Amino acid sequence: MDKIAKGWSIKVTGLTEQFDWIQYQQHFDEGYIALFVLTKNEKLVIFDSTDKHLEPAAGDQVMSLVAPETTSAESQEKNQNPDPHVP
Repeated sequence: MDKIAKGWSIKVTGLTEQFDWIQYQQHFDEGYIALFVLTKNEKLVIFDSTDKHLEPAAGDQVMSLVAPETTSAESQEKNQNPDPHVP
């Protein structure tokens, strides 16, 4: 519940040949926790971080708890001034 209070949300993302599992992982650079995979054959698989063989493929949908996205301007501002109370 702490992550939800911090603005994390559940997102469902379909994978394609152009946007595969590797790109998915890179896209959510602020953080994510994969929860489920709905395969193209409509099988719901619980995402287990200890299972190194589970690799979603094109046609699958990944359901994850995803960190709030920041714009590049917000990211640059945080890097320049990490304490929001300091002018």
